[in-house]
Amino acid sequence: GLSAGDLTIQNSTVTAIGNSNHGVTFTGKMTMDGTSSLIATENGSGGFGGGLRIGENKVKTASAVIESGAVLTLENNFRHGMQNFGTFEAKEGSKITITGNNMPATSGESDKDGCGGGVYNHEGGTIELPSNAVIYNNTAAYGGDDIYNYDPNESDETVSTITFGKVGSDWVLDDCDHYIDGWYDDGKYDKAPVPG
Repeated sequence: GLSAGDLTIQNSTVTAIGNSNHGVTFTGKMTMDGTSSLIATENGSGGFGGGLRIGENKVKTASAVIESGAVLTLENNFRHGMQNFGTFEAKEGSKITITGNNMPATSGESDKDGCGGGVYNHEGGTIELPSNAVIYNNTAAYGGDDIYNYDPNESDETVSTITFGKVGSDWVLDDCDHYIDGWYDDGKYDKAPVPG
């Protein structure tokens, strides 16, 4: 895959397919202009990684800005579609598609290690997605099939935030062909509508 400090994607297409770990990972600043696209698919087969990683556990100052017109596609990765440890902003008019990713159970110490098939927003992370972002048909062993926003369980942990739009009128579950009618809290032991 592509591993970088800072990453500038301008008038280009970046494709990361079939890497055993991350498709694209960076620890500095990433910018993608409105003429560019990034496609990460079928990454993470080695038991680590996924489509796109912003920062890492010890580097939480990483940031990404996806401009209007840019295309980001994270599909069919064997782990998270996106892991965010920093700040990720996809502006209105960008096209974000995160589908078909699968986060399996891991050997970590908590259920959180098997969460966030589509998006995992780590402690202190901030994500802003455009209102038309397409995020569905992802799976996770313990919860947050499509989106997992870190829930602090220690008083010294930092709250994470994520902003996203409503579900699309044409979204259909791939395992039963039912239309998706809203966002649901799909924790390990429950499933409930998300207020909004």
